[in-house]
Amino acid sequence: MIPVLRLILNQEQEAYLVGGYLRDSIAKINTADIDICIVGHALPVAEAVAKLLNGTHIELSKTRGIHRVVTTKDSMDIQVDFTSAYRGISCDLANRDFTINAIALPINQNTISQRSNVSDLIDPFNGITDINRNVLRMTSPKVFASDPIRLLRAIRLQQQLELNIDPTTSKQITSDATRLATASWERIRNEFLAIIAQDDAASALKTLDYHNLLDQIVPEMQATKHVEQPQEHYWDVFEHSIETVSNLERILSHIPSDRMAPTFDGANSYFDELIGDGHSRLTICKVASLLHDIAKPQTKTIDTTGRIRFLNHATEGALISGRITNRLRMSRKVSLSIQGQILHHLRPSQLAPQGKMPSRKAISRYYKDVGDVALDTLYLSIADHLAARGPHLDNAEWEHRCQTVKLILDELHSINTAVKTKTLVTGHDIMERLSLKPGPHIGKLIDLVEEAQFDGKITDTSHRSHHGLADTIQSR
Repeated sequence: MIPVLRLILNQEQEAYLVGGYLRDSIAKINTADIDICIVGHALPVAEAVAKLLNGTHIELSKTRGIHRVVTTKDSMDIQVDFTSAYRGISCDLANRDFTINAIALPINQNTISQRSNVSDLIDPFNGITDINRNVLRMTSPKVFASDPIRLLRAIRLQQQLELNIDPTTSKQITSDATRLATASWERIRNEFLAIIAQDDAASALKTLDYHNLLDQIVPEMQATKHVEQPQEHYWDVFEHSIETVSNLERILSHIPSDRMAPTFDGANSYFDELIGDGHSRLTICKVASLLHDIAKPQTKTIDTTGRIRFLNHATEGALISGRITNRLRMSRKVSLSIQGQILHHLRPSQLAPQGKMPSRKAISRYYKDVGDVALDTLYLSIADHLAARGPHLDNAEWEHRCQTVKLILDELHSINTAVKTKTLVTGHDIMERLSLKPGPHIGKLIDLVEEAQFDGKITDTSHRSHHGLADTIQSR
């Protein structure tokens, strides 16, 4: 960072370290993101730093003079943000969101030689005290009116830095919650996913709900509150949804507990894979976990015996989640991932009769039908089970569920091998050999051949396999 500071000093512009970088430095938190405030126009400085770092310059806001430089050094992503303080540093700090972000340190020779001390800091709102007290406090009651996305940023920072929201700030967040509707859905999406991506997303979701913010992001969740479920469920639909997110995190964190779930080689890298909107499979699976029972309120029925049922709630839930993800401007890939997980979240528990283990055929069909989100859906299903039973989880039932999951995972290599094997017959081959006309039945016959191929009954189209191939087709 020193070369950057030296270059800025040579620009002979009044400049300050500010924001998250300074906050984290005071709190002794490592960060690769740097925030710099330039008194005047920040553009020339941003362009010079981009050239120095061989990085990319991005203009975030032309009207507000906000710029970003991104680069990579020693496999570490570095981000330098520049803001233009046209009316001076005091005015800039007064317009910032929270006291812990409204601190500045002049960039001068002391800064470069690392001889700066606390007395050099500009701290008009006692942000240092709030950092030391782990308190998140707004700089002014007007901060959320000037930028409603700060409502979500408050929850993200509270979670990320393990802060306590100041009571007055908390009341203001609740009072201003409806202002979030004036923010763009893209910005809401970014903050919401950033909250979900962090550890203990379930607690953050509860905090969002407490401040009436979750209703602004996913109003469909409101209907799930106080919706009673069958007796095997410990929580109502809303609480169950939150608990599912919590259990998914617990399962995939691999923290030792008495509820350890089976895993597979490469699980960490699999769930760390970025699949869209800059977020990982784990984050998107958390969103699916939150929304997996979103259709239960409208599909709930009670029969003459008093039995509660939610017929087709998975299918309806996939449709509703599609509308939610579209509203949040999520990418098509992310939207389809969430919809697929919700559509199939009951499948892993339905692969075999109760108390029985699924067959290889059933597992093969599961992987084929669910496709790219088969593993994600499997872990959503486990988290769903834990959240349903809660503290009343039956150990024998849980052990059987884990054995089932392990069997499904153990078959993964065989499934992948079969998928990579070249197709033995085409629809045209079947129609020609059996003198059949085109139609849906041809696709069903191809499926049967693929299942037989997976089971090892047929391996190629040589003469020795012809009888097995014909038997497989003609037996149906």
